[in-house]
Amino acid sequence: MLATLRLPAPLAKTVVGAAMQEFVNRVRPNDPNDWLTLVRGASGVSRERIEDYVAAATADGPLVPERSYQEQP
Repeated sequence: MLATLRLPAPLAKTVVGAAMQEFVNRVRPNDPNDWLTLVRGASGVSRERIEDYVAAATADGPLVPERSYQEQP
């Protein structure tokens, strides 16, 4: 999805971290062998959710707003 959004691969660590935390909090398998629930939970992540994870990286992560030419010393 990062390639589709034309974002650099190093953002994967931040995006996957956020996605994994949400996955752990949201997906509740019925038993230890309920792998189908896990697969459905992981494959159900929408593009909009990925965009939210990337947006969160600007608030508390590796992305910072680009300074305009006039703001540079």
